[in-house]
Amino acid sequence: MRRYARQLANRPPSVGARIKEPRRTVEVACFLRYCLFSTTDQAILMIQRRVTDLWRMAREEVPDTVNWAVLYKKLVTDLAALTEQGELTDDQLRPPVPE
Repeated sequence: MRRYARQLANRPPSVGARIKEPRRTVEVACFLRYCLFSTTDQAILMIQRRVTDLWRMAREEVPDTVNWAVLYKKLVTDLAALTEQGELTDDQLRPPVPE
């Protein structure tokens, strides 16, 4: 198919006019099909690049996620350190229970 397409593209129009009908139709069909495939491949590649750029830009705008487990562990150790030092009592650390 590529060979027929290149033959048609590289041939001057005066020579193409002398080619008989069955071969001419096959060459034109192969040329059009080859052009369609190559154009489609280029369009898909451009779309893939654009999607990749959009994902990259979106990822850069999103802040880092918060690891709540690490923050909770730090809070617990800080509270334990405060109670061990005697700076706060248990009643001060615990919120009042609503009645």
